Amino acid sequence: KKTENYGEGDYWIVKLDKTGKAEWEKNFGGKGDDHLRTLALTSIGYIIGGESRSERSGNKTVGIEKGTDLWLISLNERGEEMWQKSYNLKTAIY
Repeated sequence: KKTENYGEGDYWIVKLDKTGKAEWEKNFGGKGDDHLRTLALTSIGYIIGGESRSERSGNKTVGIEKGTDLWLISLNERGEEMWQKSYNLKTAIY
């Protein structure tokens, strides 16, 4: 892994080419505990999402309301961030 860690747990994404060689890797996280749960391919890149217990810190630009939030990040095909959104879950994900 060649990317910086930001907290207790981060989203770590690696894009591989057809031969299995890494094209790029990205790490997203705040000071708290963040866990990637899903990745979806879109027409312009990717949407990644999971649970976050981090306030704005590291490279996380959206805060949390209370407890655990759903944290979504949109990436273009080169892995560059397009936007971040956070949604309060009201209860923790297990």
